[in-house]
Amino acid sequence: MSSHMVSVVIPSYNAGRFISHAIESVLAQLHDDLEVIVVDDGSTDGTQNRVRAYGSSVRYVGRPHGGPGAARNHGASLAKGDWLAFLDADDFWYPHKLVEQLALVESYPGVEYATGNHHTIDESGRITGEAFRDNPIVGIRDDVIDRENVVLGPERAADYVRHRFGILSTMLVRRDLFDRVGGFCERFDLAEDLHLMFRLVAAAKAYGAVRVPVAAYRRMAGSTSHQEDIRRHRVTCQSLTNLLCHHRLPTEMAWAVRDEIARVKMDWSILLARENRRMMATVTALRAVVTRPCRRTLRNIVSVNMPIRPEARKSPLDLVDPVELFEFGAMI
Repeated sequence: MSSHMVSVVIPSYNAGRFISHAIESVLAQLHDDLEVIVVDDGSTDGTQNRVRAYGSSVRYVGRPHGGPGAARNHGASLAKGDWLAFLDADDFWYPHKLVEQLALVESYPGVEYATGNHHTIDESGRITGEAFRDNPIVGIRDDVIDRENVVLGPERAADYVRHRFGILSTMLVRRDLFDRVGGFCERFDLAEDLHLMFRLVAAAKAYGAVRVPVAAYRRMAGSTSHQEDIRRHRVTCQSLTNLLCHHRLPTEMAWAVRDEIARVKMDWSILLARENRRMMATVTALRAVVTRPCRRTLRNIVSVNMPIRPEARKSPLDLVDPVELFEFGAMI
């Protein structure tokens, strides 16, 4: 059994109905050298009582609501382990999660960041998918020699951006690497996980993944509205643009991030078009072309300028949100 101590940080914001399942999945780990820190990010649903019921097995930390990145950073600042792991309160781990990942990092001493496959489940807990199944990097193919693990170096950072694998709840990272890259960016309440994972890949000596599913990611039915989808795309663009502008990335990786920003902007423009906000949709699509000029982005502009039904037509002035227009002017 590995002697590595793992500090597990679970941020929770009004996730009381799932928090016990998350905690118990950590306490059930086959690797027992760990500490569990639950950071209650200003919950109002009785999370504190549920967590304190575990006594000394779990450290409860309450704080005013400040967002997921700030909550995770606060938990990490209190951690004692040489490895950090993060688990969202509505996800859970399988018992072999840490054992499998620590076996990977012990087999490949240069690995500073490890992730793993996961199942997607619905609100009732029914498995609806497996993340690695069709991924061109970590998926199982006939020519794969090691069918359990994959290890990559910084030269594959651009491939990671294009075909990324792993989620926050499957992350295991050396404490010194986490500190070296500066932890989570607290400026964003969405896509802060991508922001961190891309920085980890850029800075790590090596990184890897366990191909066997080690966790379950809960996808909530009807959990987001159309407006929330638009906001998610906008904040993701802002997060990735911040990454590109303020952090040193390998050249090929930086181009891959530009591709990702352009893709998200095109998806964002389509969402705007579906609301008949054609002017903003066109501006967003054009910004995708500026971000990464290519035939595909030019071709996709057509999709946001298709004729709309007469009864849905609005004047151009009706399509412009002054606040949103100001936000566009602040973005590159």
